[in-house]
Amino acid sequence: MSASKWTAVSDLDRLARQLTATGLSVEAHYGEPLAWLKVYDEAAPRHGETVRVGPGSGADPWFISSTGRPLSPVWDTPFAAQRIAAQIARHHPAAARLGAAAASRDVVRGQGVLKDIRCRLAEAARRIAFPPRTR
Repeated sequence: MSASKWTAVSDLDRLARQLTATGLSVEAHYGEPLAWLKVYDEAAPRHGETVRVGPGSGADPWFISSTGRPLSPVWDTPFAAQRIAAQIARHHPAAARLGAAAASRDVVRGQGVLKDIRCRLAEAARRIAFPPRTR
């Protein structure tokens, strides 16, 4: 593994820990040639974001979204996690519609699933924006 890929993997591991702590699910893919993460809410696993490390503005490497947009420098992991959670939450209505279609046989269960998705995404965004204080 090259030195730059090793650094990318350690940066992605740090981001994965931050995202997991907020309640989002993360799958790491560290194969050749790129290392990347798949980030999603467990209740809507087909709708998420992929993140890799690449060049951004300036000399520092950045976390890059699946659309190629730089999210934040790798040293600002909390901000990257906040932007990813916000992006997943922004696309949540589409995930909610698909979740409702999949649960159409059981309306009560479907409503419970959608409510759970909304609550989990809101809680993840709150944890990123206002991390708990440690003594």
